Amino acid sequence: MSKRQGLRVCGLEARLLRRLTMMSAQCTRLIVITIFVVMFVSACAEKDRRTGIDDLVYPPALSKTPDVVIEMPASNFRFADSDFTVTQILYRDAMTDVISMDQFVDKATTDELTDISNANESRRLFTYRLVATDGWNPLEVRSLRDLYWDEFVKGYLVPSDRFRAYYPDFSALNINGYNVQNMGTIELFRSITVVEPGGKEVLFHINTLTIANATNNSGELAPAAKLKDLITEYITKTPEKYDYIITAVNGSYFTFEWSDMVNGFFFVDEDRTFVPGKAGQFRVRNPMRISLVGID
Repeated sequence: MSKRQGLRVCGLEARLLRRLTMMSAQCTRLIVITIFVVMFVSACAEKDRRTGIDDLVYPPALSKTPDVVIEMPASNFRFADSDFTVTQILYRDAMTDVISMDQFVDKATTDELTDISNANESRRLFTYRLVATDGWNPLEVRSLRDLYWDEFVKGYLVPSDRFRAYYPDFSALNINGYNVQNMGTIELFRSITVVEPGGKEVLFHINTLTIANATNNSGELAPAAKLKDLITEYITKTPEKYDYIITAVNGSYFTFEWSDMVNGFFFVDEDRTFVPGKAGQFRVRNPMRISLVGID
């Protein structure tokens, strides 16, 4: 072999070695990227669908059909000439006219839906979804849950800023999805919150449950959901290991065993629980929360 041929062979070997080195580096990067993607997808699959607000997580199904739809006034409505109370708050460095959001939800409406005829706050039995005139809403766009009444009332309508809802407490947490502009409607959902043993809250809309006729306390057939349908595997896979404290809107509560949950019903029109063959305390009127407590 001549010297020139030897140099060519050496050059070829060098180029081949560089190519193999580059291919090895590319393969290493590809493997690292693949591992990262698999880990990311696995983490996302296992992660609870949290709202970013607190520990409340979504139940298996949320309703797109509200129990009540409240139409907002037109954007050119003159609130100063109406029965609405106009106040001022500091908004974007200026004192601005606003209307508190609670003024748009009449208690008489929720009283009728929940069969309440006293001073109990029936509006606390619902959750609230803000919807823009084009359908934009925090749940579908930002994955933010509906608002509880105690949260909803802390908001304002700012007519001068594109007819926008404004929630200062959430805005302070950099959660701006509830500041819906061009407000069109407020959707109400009869809801019950189930509190898991670890303290997480799961929001259920009643109209997502299976509703069928059952025999009520008066011996009549009426539409009802089974109480056990609120305690899915999403809540616990061992429901028999817990008692269930059902709390009413007026603060009263009673403890149910799992057998009571299996046999019991929530009657939709009466807005109360009923367990056949059990005493009157099992008829909790206007339930709003079910808390799981471990059995010792």
